[in-house]
Amino acid sequence: MSTLSAAPRAKSAGSVRAGFSLVELMAAIAVFGIVGYTLAGSVGLARRAQTTVSRTVDSNVAVRDVSTRLRAELKATGDARIVLATLGDGNQSLSFQVPVEVGGVQGWGAYERRLGAGEVQQNLVDGRLRYTVEFAPNNGERRLVRQVLDGGGTVRRSEVLVRNLAAGGNNTPGFAIDEVGDLWRVRITQAGREGGAARTEEFHVRTRNE
Repeated sequence: MSTLSAAPRAKSAGSVRAGFSLVELMAAIAVFGIVGYTLAGSVGLARRAQTTVSRTVDSNVAVRDVSTRLRAELKATGDARIVLATLGDGNQSLSFQVPVEVGGVQGWGAYERRLGAGEVQQNLVDGRLRYTVEFAPNNGERRLVRQVLDGGGTVRRSEVLVRNLAAGGNNTPGFAIDEVGDLWRVRITQAGREGGAARTEEFHVRTRNE
């Protein structure tokens, strides 16, 4: 009775080698790194674009709001109540009076409901409303502000309305007012962001007849 010896089975030439070599593993890591870096850059770019769009929308809304507000206030005043001044950087300052009433007595001054609950606090006889340009203390940004002055010239309330105004001087002023016929022309110009073009909002308004 013959005994059969068990011979080892040879690997076929077409069998697949298991596992990765060190070179292949390093190559895969490099590829994943490049893909991850590209994705991170795309996400960062999208976030910056979203921030820019959000700032632009907010800026446009602010300019429209102040245009509506200033137009309504100028309609309530008279030409003789308007005082213009040119600031050192070429921008302009506008101050004027609107009708006020205290104790049934009508007069001219400044009205601001946020100064208090009573008519004496809200109606500042002989006061003035002033739209002017100031510099932000931290970065020098030009800002359009609305101020409420009492009869003695003291600022009772100051509110930032529009940021990033254009420079004055030989460039387009950020805030400019002039007379065109029997109308007042108001222009609010913001400097372009990140190399973009400046944007100007312009409107005309006729004051009341005193």
